Amino acid sequence: MRGLALETVASWLIAISAVLVVLSLLLLFKDASRFVYCKLLFNVIKVFDKSATLPAYCNVGKNLKEVSISDSSNELVARQLAAYIIACWKESELTGLNKERNCYGIYFENPVANVCEANVTKIIEEEDGCRSIENSDYGCGASNNIIWVVEGKIVKLTKDDLADALNYSANVSLPQNFVNSLEVPPAGMKSELKEYLTDTLPSRVCNAIGCKWRYDSKKDLLYFDMQPAIRIDVNLVLSYLEKIGDIDSCLNQQKVVLLRYDPAKSAVEVIA
Repeated sequence: MRGLALETVASWLIAISAVLVVLSLLLLFKDASRFVYCKLLFNVIKVFDKSATLPAYCNVGKNLKEVSISDSSNELVARQLAAYIIACWKESELTGLNKERNCYGIYFENPVANVCEANVTKIIEEEDGCRSIENSDYGCGASNNIIWVVEGKIVKLTKDDLADALNYSANVSLPQNFVNSLEVPPAGMKSELKEYLTDTLPSRVCNAIGCKWRYDSKKDLLYFDMQPAIRIDVNLVLSYLEKIGDIDSCLNQQKVVLLRYDPAKSAVEVIA
């Protein structure tokens, strides 16, 4: 893909996918657009091990495309990843945005040079102008159509940073008693922080100030039943903390990335 414009690469991928969709329709493959997302990366890796047997609950779908990237430089990998993300989004538009689908299983032949969501978004912004897909949490358009579900480490996290991230991702400014009740979790992994944000944190807040809460796991949204009502986008909380350097979730030693379209979030998820 060296030297090719981002839009050109994405267009090629979309064109190939369009042909596959038409063939599927002609052959009456009624289930061709039904994809089930396997949440365990271990099982995603098995897709590339032809001798492995996937369990019944981990059917990644007939049309998952397996591709490989041999480059390791930050810019080249970010550009190719951006092209596949755009292609996944466009393919999902073609087949119906109300259907979840696994688009690409991307195998990295070599370690890559710390490719982060910011690097991918910069390529999309500079070379595509955010026309094909938007990523609002990095200033690319108004919609958050890319969600970076890449495991990472908590580098540092303060109460002020956590409060700022929650305020950034909330529909209204958080009241002071809400902020005062916050506690910083122990350092750990990004996935552990997400579990904390969607269970321990709201429980402690509501116990302290008196409120009810619920978590919509399909959309990753937290709701607090108080005045005014508060809605917090958990993915925006995590991306904010990644932007300011509190979480390091760049791609480097990962072998496989799954690109998946999630209709509930109206986004392409980058999973590793």
